[in-house]
Amino acid sequence: MARFCFPELRLGLIPGFGGIPRLKRDIGNAVVRDLLLTGRSFNAAKALDAGIVSQLVAEGQALRAARATAAQIKKFDRETSAAAKRFIKPIPYEELQEEIDIFCRLMTRPAVEEGLRRFVESADAQPYLP
Repeated sequence: MARFCFPELRLGLIPGFGGIPRLKRDIGNAVVRDLLLTGRSFNAAKALDAGIVSQLVAEGQALRAARATAAQIKKFDRETSAAAKRFIKPIPYEELQEEIDIFCRLMTRPAVEEGLRRFVESADAQPYLP
């Protein structure tokens, strides 16, 4: 079953590839705060309710569903699709840059080095979980 979380927090990091600004752009601050400040994870049903995902499919059916969605999207004219995409919420580039800066600064901390070492050396199936 799918789980949605920011496991980087357990390593002393924040997501470094735009996870926070993009999620904040797309869903409510309450959900972002919950994920970022508690380290909790959401199952697929809660992710659907929160607007993190647009549909749920049965286990083992994700590739089939993705291909069906891609086939539907492909039916439309590319220029029209590009025009429609301009009305989707823009990527917050300033916040993305700020996240990169903070991520890089956190990477230099001894606590992060220790957390990453424990993660790499762990034989646990989910070493990032408490």
